[in-house]
Amino acid sequence: MRLNAQVSGFEGAVDFVGKLELVNDAALNETDVEVRELYADYNADRYTLRAGRQINTWGVADLLFINDTFPKNWVAFFSGLPLAYLKLGSDAFKLNLYPAFADLELIVARFRKDELPNNQQFVMDSPFPPSTPRDVDEPSDDPELNLRLSRYLGSWQGSAYFSYTHFRTPAFQLKGKTLEGEFPRLITYGASLTGPLWNGVLSLAAGYYDSLNDRDGTDPGIDNSQTRLLLGYSHQIAEETTLGVQGYAEWMHDHDAYRRTLPAGFPERDK
Repeated sequence: MRLNAQVSGFEGAVDFVGKLELVNDAALNETDVEVRELYADYNADRYTLRAGRQINTWGVADLLFINDTFPKNWVAFFSGLPLAYLKLGSDAFKLNLYPAFADLELIVARFRKDELPNNQQFVMDSPFPPSTPRDVDEPSDDPELNLRLSRYLGSWQGSAYFSYTHFRTPAFQLKGKTLEGEFPRLITYGASLTGPLWNGVLSLAAGYYDSLNDRDGTDPGIDNSQTRLLLGYSHQIAEETTLGVQGYAEWMHDHDAYRRTLPAGFPERDK
């Protein structure tokens, strides 16, 4: 059960928005208050500034995230909640600048991890027993930086992306009888291009994930560096109906090193 409360308003150049929810999980017998968004905007002629908890989203794909490294709620997604609940808010400052040559968006945020399914709500496959103790170190005081530069090239929009953040799912190592987890450092570089083609919209995206804590690929607990590519096309076939197709490719770097160090009994990921 979810009860929603929303407030918004403005005073001169300042806007504010607040969205709160009272959430009751009958399966877990838990009740909590969630602040989904709570921010203020300052609007000037050549820039806007937003401060507070905010939901940010980048990219050109549907449910395939290459240059969007912002936190996600996968519990909500796999529970069948509306897609709006897939995105989590971050405590952040966002600056939008509008110089003549491009639009610039800069986001400095406090790290927030993804909400992941657990064995209390889902049937999970893990090489470790559910009772294995876990100790996870979260980089809550370590700010992250996200930058997007966008401009139109005729009727096409091109964007370049940069993120200095962490993986939002923990990497675990078994030390003694305890699984110790951390959120490894991650830098991403990317680009996208979208525009009209054959009475539809063509979307292209690419991203490079630089796994700073495992650049040689020898730590099987940390994701290797990756290259991700996407090709998408959508076409409106009726007044309120759009048909879209997407192709996605992901290439793991240093796959041979990953295979050599993978512990026995662990499932192997494709290259």
